[in-house]
Amino acid sequence: MRHEETTTATKTERPTHGTKHKLAAGVLLASIAAAVAVGSTTTTASAARASDATAAPQAKVTGKNFSLEFEGGDCKAGADCTATLKLEALGNFHINDNYPYKLKLAEVSGVELLGKDAAAKNVFSKQAGDFTKDGAKAGTLVVRFKAAKAGPVTLAGQYKMSVCSEANCQLETQDVSATINVK
Repeated sequence: MRHEETTTATKTERPTHGTKHKLAAGVLLASIAAAVAVGSTTTTASAARASDATAAPQAKVTGKNFSLEFEGGDCKAGADCTATLKLEALGNFHINDNYPYKLKLAEVSGVELLGKDAAAKNVFSKQAGDFTKDGAKAGTLVVRFKAAKAGPVTLAGQYKMSVCSEANCQLETQDVSATINVK
């Protein structure tokens, strides 16, 4: 009888081969679930930090090797108006002559965007004649629009641009915005 007690005791203390795999699978699943939970918390926290860093498009942006300034001129309701996006290469960088500079603006209620690019009226590009090189280190993109009524109008979008040094070219996509006071 003693042998049976030992065997019974051993069986209760030691899981069988199939139980071992079930336990290992359970531990593995618990580990994966914990990693996913930590990862999603980290990802959410990282996304929150990233969105804080790039919260809203700006009228003035300074990058490592360039600066941008997006501003509007005088504008009257119902008339054709312009805004300019000026690019300046910094340090030993210069304007990339071969790059197809392009600004794609978001649609704005009460504002007619007057882009001539074949892609759409909200696209302003070098190809459509909107970008002018102002020298080795500067270029200007002109945005044309018509506002239906007086008041502030915010134009915002993504600008694809490039500056180069002797060693390499830097390709950038920058979120920019300009608020124009329409009279």
